[in-house]
Amino acid sequence: MDQAKMYVLPEFGPIIGVLDAVLSELNVGLTIYHLEDPDDATTLKLVYVNREATRSTGLDMDALLGKRILDAFPTLRGTDLPQSFREVVTTQTSKRIEVPSGEGRERVNYSLRAFPMPANCLGVLFERSGQPEEAVGPE
Repeated sequence: MDQAKMYVLPEFGPIIGVLDAVLSELNVGLTIYHLEDPDDATTLKLVYVNREATRSTGLDMDALLGKRILDAFPTLRGTDLPQSFREVVTTQTSKRIEVPSGEGRERVNYSLRAFPMPANCLGVLFERSGQPEEAVGPE
């Protein structure tokens, strides 16, 4: 059986730029993680974010690139989310996950779709499914 071959061309850089431009125009946040050690969920490293991820979270997501998941998002310590992401990579099965964020009037929920990608990577599409109460408008 022949193995697939991948040719790296000098033109590859501009292709990445084009893909980033397209993915950044999505109306959903997109993050991509690389699972460095399939046995350890804490080795998920943030390797890509689109513009909507920054707009949707209000975080400087570019500053989090290259960080492991618990270093980038310390509030995830003690939650099942990193392990759920690891399982998506290792089982190659997508998952839908609802994640509450914040407390009281600042509570915002995120609806996630985590999906496996090649090379031990994981894509996470997310949308805000709520907004802070003061942003809703007058009662």
